[in-house]
Amino acid sequence: MNDNKAPLSDALKKHYVSKELSDDRWEALDNLQRQEQHQQQIPLNSNEKASASLFDLLFKLKDKRHLAIAASVLIVLALFPLQNWISGYQDSSTLDLIVAEVAYNHNKRMNVELESTNLTAIGDYLDRLDFSLIQSRVMDSARFSLVGGRYCSIQGELAAQLKIKDNETGELLTFYQFKRPKDFHIETVIQKRSAGALVKVWQEGDLLMSLAGA
Repeated sequence: MNDNKAPLSDALKKHYVSKELSDDRWEALDNLQRQEQHQQQIPLNSNEKASASLFDLLFKLKDKRHLAIAASVLIVLALFPLQNWISGYQDSSTLDLIVAEVAYNHNKRMNVELESTNLTAIGDYLDRLDFSLIQSRVMDSARFSLVGGRYCSIQGELAAQLKIKDNETGELLTFYQFKRPKDFHIETVIQKRSAGALVKVWQEGDLLMSLAGA
């Protein structure tokens, strides 16, 4: 079919002539058709094409059930960025709470319940923990020496608080191992300062590790 139509066909002209259209009305009708053809030839940009396709689809969905499904999809797509933002905000808030609690426990300078340089022995002593203590892959065993350990609490959960010595500086540090809170993940070692303590937090499997010092 040829898209380049004449302004008005001869048959159409005869029809309107038979109706005795005035020259002014004939000209207005002719201009209206020309404008419509011109509008159809204007290319749409990508956003306009997407909007047009979307609304065409919605109008074609006469079945209410299909229309409801389409509306639900649009809502999910609109909320996806918001969900990511909320998740990131919750992780940040949880991290700040953990850092503050680790710094608080560190600053209390509590004595160890068991003095030992053996991680397995300390783990056996802290038998109320629902996880096993591990040798952290981040901690340099040649640099840090284990002194002892005790129970503590992080985010309302029982945790291990280990006292270690930095062999390079002689500083006594506190090292924590505890279960990772549900839906909380960190990909790297994060370092923050809280209440005068320098706190590092990282994740190893289902456990979170934290090291606190001056």
